Amino acid sequence: MIQKTLIIICSIIVLIVINLNLHHFDSTPKKHILIIGTAKSGTTAVYKSIKDSMGERLVSYFEPSASDFKAALRSRAKEVLVKVTLIDRTKYKSLYEDIHQFDKQIMVIRDPRDILISNLLYNVRWMRFSKDPVRLKIFLDALREKESAPESHSVISLYRLRDTLESQVMQSWESPRSWHDEYNDYAIAIRMIEKNKDLHILHYKDYIDGKLGALSAYIGTDIKGNADVSKLVEKHSVKKSTKNIARSKRYDNWKNWFTAEDIAAFRPVFQPLMDKVGYDDEWALNSAQAIEPQHASVYVEAITSHTY
Repeated sequence: MIQKTLIIICSIIVLIVINLNLHHFDSTPKKHILIIGTAKSGTTAVYKSIKDSMGERLVSYFEPSASDFKAALRSRAKEVLVKVTLIDRTKYKSLYEDIHQFDKQIMVIRDPRDILISNLLYNVRWMRFSKDPVRLKIFLDALREKESAPESHSVISLYRLRDTLESQVMQSWESPRSWHDEYNDYAIAIRMIEKNKDLHILHYKDYIDGKLGALSAYIGTDIKGNADVSKLVEKHSVKKSTKNIARSKRYDNWKNWFTAEDIAAFRPVFQPLMDKVGYDDEWALNSAQAIEPQHASVYVEAITSHTY
């Protein structure tokens, strides 16, 4: 009787050990992927495209908390996908060292001039003045004037207006996020590219144009573009939904938004960084500038409404 009991116990132990270590018998190569980039550089769309191409075993982390990021690093899953933005870099204390723990590392790079416009609009959602109908209307009215006459407001003047409105409702020791912060994030992205030769660089323009052959080869699976992020809900994320993230899904919008004042202010600052990632020193504006309200004032109204 004792002998039979011991045999049963040993059999159970063997089954448990096999179950716990099953991944050791799986010949499929481990594929842990990191997507990184500045805010509004297209990382969410790239994340969704890669996620859609992966199998059911994928464990994904979308802008995770610090603890979830550590869990991703420790994960024994065969397929792991993590997406972080440089605006959250202080959350991940050892980010610059931890990226080397991923088998595939993708840096998404977008034209910083388009990033300036995207963040000018998108960040209003998180600003305190957006909860004040009077102050929000001042900003929306300026956007509407810009839509009617693109030369009426420079992008840098809209930043100044937005930051002034925010400063009026902030505590004395706080300061609003401005275009200088967008520059700092972009500069950090460029430094990471220079220091980490293992990074695969994906230009947002190529993603929009569907030029994803190099990315597909790098990941080892066919990647499709034009991902729908409107209903993206993630388990491992500090965000509950990303339905409001996509705006125009275009590039070179800056040619419709910038003025001579913007070129004079931004060109000396950004072009040295842009040179390092293949952007020509070309700052010509569209001769007939046009700004669509759904990508400007209507968009800001939507993301600041209570329905989001």
